Amino acid sequence: PLPATQIEEEPAIEVRRPKVRQLIDDEDEDQTVSNKQSSSGSNNVEEDEEEEEEDGLEDNEELVDFKKQLFEMEAEESGL
Repeated sequence: PLPATQIEEEPAIEVRRPKVRQLIDDEDEDQTVSNKQSSSGSNNVEEDEEEEEEDGLEDNEELVDFKKQLFEMEAEESGL
């Protein structure tokens, strides 16, 4: 009989990516999740419009925070 073959498990390939790219990808995933949740909304149009305005304000705040983080990380990278 043939000798028993040993199968080596290869470590999972992990793609190294800069923090900036990772944050952008994470932000995209967050938006996708929130879009799916909001698409299962109600039929009441007035409520939806109010919610959209509130969401817009929250999105703007998140965008400002995100841009600050991005700027800080770019500054760190260029300072290396």
